[in-house]
Amino acid sequence: MVIYNAMGQQDLIATEIPYAPMVTCSDDAMRQRHTQEQAMQATWNGHVIADSAEIREVGGYTYFPRSSVRMDLLRAAARDASDLNCPHGVRFYDVAADDQINPRAAWSYEAPRATMQQVDQWIGFWKDVVVK
Repeated sequence: MVIYNAMGQQDLIATEIPYAPMVTCSDDAMRQRHTQEQAMQATWNGHVIADSAEIREVGGYTYFPRSSVRMDLLRAAARDASDLNCPHGVRFYDVAADDQINPRAAWSYEAPRATMQQVDQWIGFWKDVVVK
């Protein structure tokens, strides 16, 4: 795993970051940040959900600014117990297009602590959503 420091430079020491949005929501897992200048897209079932050169990689996930996300393809998912326990105020979204739904495939932090402030209100994707 490649780790980037706050300056966007690759750190020489790489460590595993044990984070998955539905498994844990710890501050320690959110140590890294990297802002990319190359445009990236998040796609699902042939639909471009997000497209931006201003992305941020934190905790092994890529986040897009909300303004670059097709929010019309996202539907707020019901909150479960793990969502309510998240110290960053996580909100999951189902991705929906062409009468198909990819449940809880996107998320955003609505009240992040300092470690996740850099992606406050940004959207992350996982599951079958391809980010490249």
